Amino acid sequence: MKLTAVRSILTSLFLFTLFTIDAYAQGNFVYVNTNNFDNSVRAFSVASNGALTPIAGSPFMTGGIGATTGLFAANRSTVCMMGNRLYVANDGTNDVTGFDINPSTGFLTIIPGSPFATGGIANERGLSLDCTPNGQFLIAANGTSANITVFSIAASGALAAIPGSPFAASNSPNGIKVAPNGKFVYVAEDTNLIDAFSIAASGALTPVAGSPFSGGAFPFLAGVAGIEINCASTLLFAPVSSGGSGSTVVSVFNISPGGALSPIPGSPFIVAGGFNSLAATLSPNGRFLFVTNQGDGLAVFSVAANGSLSPVPGSPFPSVPFAGQLAINQSGTLLYVNSEFAQLGVFSISSAGGLTAVPGSPFDTFSSSLASVSAFPPKSCSFDLCLQDDSNGNILKINSTTGDYQFTSCSGFTLTGTGSLIKKGSTITLQHNAADRRVLAKIDASVNKATASIQALSQGMTFNIMDRNTANNTCTCAAL
Repeated sequence: MKLTAVRSILTSLFLFTLFTIDAYAQGNFVYVNTNNFDNSVRAFSVASNGALTPIAGSPFMTGGIGATTGLFAANRSTVCMMGNRLYVANDGTNDVTGFDINPSTGFLTIIPGSPFATGGIANERGLSLDCTPNGQFLIAANGTSANITVFSIAASGALAAIPGSPFAASNSPNGIKVAPNGKFVYVAEDTNLIDAFSIAASGALTPVAGSPFSGGAFPFLAGVAGIEINCASTLLFAPVSSGGSGSTVVSVFNISPGGALSPIPGSPFIVAGGFNSLAATLSPNGRFLFVTNQGDGLAVFSVAANGSLSPVPGSPFPSVPFAGQLAINQSGTLLYVNSEFAQLGVFSISSAGGLTAVPGSPFDTFSSSLASVSAFPPKSCSFDLCLQDDSNGNILKINSTTGDYQFTSCSGFTLTGTGSLIKKGSTITLQHNAADRRVLAKIDASVNKATASIQALSQGMTFNIMDRNTANNTCTCAAL
């Protein structure tokens, strides 16, 4: 065999190992925040066919009290990629419990100091959670006190409210979502409004100009519930709890570079079947949007490049009764859906977006009617290439099919977008020139070397990456 052929094979093996080792080193798990009075987390291992088996030691007690009755909150638990951590809300005691996740067994170990007080009031209106992509902050929306607590996350996983917390919201927060670019956080309000905040390097929140934004006006309106955002942080999807309209309703917005929202043409998208649309999640590749309804099944939409929605054949699909929160696995093959009747539905996802219940579904969770679900490893924006600077550890992740990218400096700055790709032999070039940025990256897989330049013009910052060996990248900032 020729030396060049051997080199090509070894290079492929290096790259395959780099980007798939995590998938083989860890299992697949599902966690349900039961939100019972004596709150706990039910933990399940996920078999290859999607069936669930309780993990030894489950349930894991949170040390807090849940809210067994009250209003829907779109995400009462969240998994943070950085550090493999699970954070869950204790609505009744207005605090948050953190757990370290064993990536091989799924076992949970409570983070010392838990539970951590929010300084706000959740109670029956709920406490919704999300973390920033760089793993530095956990953001908690307090439903009853109508404010938002930002926690800094220590290396141990412990939480500490940052100065200025809690920050005022316009009404009663419901769902919360941090944009994948880490710049903004969006909060659904019970009054059919969406609050938008910019996130400072310190974690402090400042309302975006024009916030709050209308979720749209619909018949029998109850308000915006959950929120989902695409990987490029350019589109926001908001299911609308539309009472007895007999329809699934989703508003779609363009996100401006400054974080402002404007409805795309055709929004809101209203299709027959369903009522009280509550939560939504995108498939990892961004092709499909899954929406829960309290009635008439799970709605599935194809997502066009401009964000327009069209129902996939067969939608809405049979679901669990009174579906609430949902989560999707990292590979985009399984959808997990909570029922208000203490059950968790598990559905396999076809390549066309269709849903089929897996054997044994639904599975008992012994939870209250206000439980939430999180998957590990969590869905993340699909990046199959990683560049990391040899000196400072700054990271540029790239999707070699779509051109989506995410730059993260280890000082906390994040920039995401979609560039153009040029592929010649073993070399891939990514380029994105816009009013606010200049991004250029070159990867030579034949020698495992890469360079990149990232200019954030609006911030007056320039970052360079020199990566002399792409095969040894950790793709994680050492400080985190």
